[in-house]
Amino acid sequence: MKALTCEMCGSTNLIKEDGVFVCQSCGTKYSVEEARKMMVEGTVSVKGTVTVDNTGAIRNYHVMASNASQAGNYAEAESYCNKIIEINPRHSRAWQLKGTAAGWQSTLANNRIKESMNCFNNALEYANGEDAEEIKSTIANDAYSLSVAIVRLACNHFSEFPANDTHDTVRTNADWVHLDMSHIVETCGGNRDDLNKHVASIVVETAFDTYQTLRTAYTNESHPSEYEWKKYREGGDRCLWLLRDILYWNVITSEDKINYYKKMIKMQQELANSCSWTYSDGGYVVEYTLTDDAKKFRIDEIMDWHNSIKEL
Repeated sequence: MKALTCEMCGSTNLIKEDGVFVCQSCGTKYSVEEARKMMVEGTVSVKGTVTVDNTGAIRNYHVMASNASQAGNYAEAESYCNKIIEINPRHSRAWQLKGTAAGWQSTLANNRIKESMNCFNNALEYANGEDAEEIKSTIANDAYSLSVAIVRLACNHFSEFPANDTHDTVRTNADWVHLDMSHIVETCGGNRDDLNKHVASIVVETAFDTYQTLRTAYTNESHPSEYEWKKYREGGDRCLWLLRDILYWNVITSEDKINYYKKMIKMQQELANSCSWTYSDGGYVVEYTLTDDAKKFRIDEIMDWHNSIKEL
């Protein structure tokens, strides 16, 4: 005979209570027939239907997942949620908590926000009964916080390295929030516009602050080299692209749009007039400037922005 061992947690501390064996560690219950099958070595044929009550195990796993999440141990919390989902794939609270745990484990290299959104959608699909509204409220708050956090993370990275790839990362995450996560927030009773405005303000502030840092580094050089000019010009263009993206969201007031356009016009003028210098024949001379076509593109865009201001 083998020792009676809980299949859920591996504990051998099982006590018979009210006609069933109860694991004292996780609360899983086993019928007498099930216990007999577990104790006998080899294969045992059990006739009829054997029902295992996993209510206790699910309850304990959820408590452990909640405690781990509150302590910031999100990988542990997700692991317990997976155990619950293995037992009951329609457990809405487990899906909700897994979505939160997965989201907070996100990095720019391993972004799990889409996975988090899928978990939240499963939780909403399976939520019913008295706790449905509570689950929705929790998802609304968690989705909002995760959205702000991932966009801020991407923006901080862009501020440090304003380039094509970091710009794309900001844009991708902001679009996820704008199109998908904000929809989840709204579905759960939250304010979609508030989330979009919050995220938009983070991106706009990042773009303006990053440009100012680039410009300061460029102008602090009395005669910027080709490398310094290129860094300023390309980084400045990425900042303008972020601002254009946010203006298309239509979540910004007309007054703010006018202020943004004015700042963007100033940025574009400065970029159009920028150049690099080189030392030659005892003095510094202009080395590189924008081509006439490149300057014309910027001037045309400046005129478009002036017209947008007039329309507003």
